Amino acid sequence: MSEPTAKKPDVVVLVHGIRTRAHWQRTVPGWLAIKGKLDVVPVSYGYVGVVGFLNPVLGRRRKAENVLKQLNEIRAEYPANECHMSIIAHSFGTYLVTRILQENSYLIIGDLLLCGSVAPDSQDWTKIRNQTQNRARERGKGLLVNDCGSLDIWPVMARVATWGFDSTGTYGIRKNGVIDRFHPIRHSEFFQKDFVDKYWKPFVDRSDVVLVEDSDKIESPKWFGLFELPIKLILVAVLIALVASTGLARKSLTDLVAHFSPQASSSDQARAEINRQNEEKFVDAILQAVLGTGSAASTRLDNQAKATRWLEQHGLSVSLGQFLTDPNYAAQRVQMMRDLTAKPQDNGPSLLPSALPPEKLRMAKLIAAKFGDAGFGRNQQIAAVANAIAESNLDPNMRLNTPAENAVGLFLLNSRGGLGTGFTIEQLADPETNIGIVVQQAKKVPEFTAANSLEDAVTAFVRFIEKPANIQSEIARRTKIAKTVEQLI
Repeated sequence: MSEPTAKKPDVVVLVHGIRTRAHWQRTVPGWLAIKGKLDVVPVSYGYVGVVGFLNPVLGRRRKAENVLKQLNEIRAEYPANECHMSIIAHSFGTYLVTRILQENSYLIIGDLLLCGSVAPDSQDWTKIRNQTQNRARERGKGLLVNDCGSLDIWPVMARVATWGFDSTGTYGIRKNGVIDRFHPIRHSEFFQKDFVDKYWKPFVDRSDVVLVEDSDKIESPKWFGLFELPIKLILVAVLIALVASTGLARKSLTDLVAHFSPQASSSDQARAEINRQNEEKFVDAILQAVLGTGSAASTRLDNQAKATRWLEQHGLSVSLGQFLTDPNYAAQRVQMMRDLTAKPQDNGPSLLPSALPPEKLRMAKLIAAKFGDAGFGRNQQIAAVANAIAESNLDPNMRLNTPAENAVGLFLLNSRGGLGTGFTIEQLADPETNIGIVVQQAKKVPEFTAANSLEDAVTAFVRFIEKPANIQSEIARRTKIAKTVEQLI
């Protein structure tokens, strides 16, 4: 009989800022690490000078990709279903980490602590929090803490001197779900041992937040207001005057702004491709860890058996080897990764239609009831439930956010040009609203309303309502799911 595998320790990731060799990454680990329980892993992306920091076009994406690669490797070594991964980021590191989370919705972390932050307060902080999990592995319930230095001038200067940064490390983020703590300290004074012991050690040990007394009364110096001048606009004006006077180019103001905008560094299509590649690399690392030589032989064989059952239950007639390497199954590999690494449910595996836990069964019955109330027969009701299982695994909080789409809820309705257009994220995450949108769309599809068999109903739903990639294979897969669902509700 094999020895039980020891639990992996939790992990804290440290991400540094600019103009520093990050000496604090050498001292802080010794103060936070607990042998066998908590590892500390510094992440470095090299030295960044002031010019590189201020340039809104060159270098930022390359640094973000560097950090993302390291986070993927750490997450693969410390899987989300076993280890709580906290991140502490400073200065430019706060921009990189929050940008990575915004652009890579597959990446799940534990708690996030920012200090000396230059991350934009306009970011979707709700989305970032949805990519956290607490120590019970409950999604969207990790901590977001922002340690602010009221005497820290650098975030203020970053905001007024270039694009893409904000003074959140001085004045706070001030958004629901984010805890701002104000301290009367400067940009690099977070790394004193007494500060780390008091505020950061409880955070990484137990996810405890030690509040600062009268934090909201700690104010920044009045002279910080001098840096509220429109420096960026002055720089643009000087640049335009220089270009016009030298005759080196004939560009309108709109052209110049577009050229030097961070968004101009790559097209939406290119960013979507980068996101896809990042996600696939991450998934490959995780699946290698749970199915390949990264695990003990007995564990590997058990996981491979689970993966094979997963393919059967999702109607995929393909070998495990082909599934893991064929680019046509990239999206399904993401779902397999989530399912195989998910925390086990007390009532059985959460994704199996044959063993739906109570909450998912309630969602299935709600979908069937709503379609029934709209006048649809049983075949249409079952087809709708099967498609919701295929899209979100009956998770109303499921969200897929990439540069190309922002899909939310039971049917993963896309708010960027899809059925979710015109609705807020909160509305789409509401089960009844999400179902209601699909019901109204289904009424407009005569092939669906007139379907006389379960197979015809599934085919019409896939072809005219959901419209996924690989329509033929999805029809086959979802039909098999529907036949299983038929026995449950």
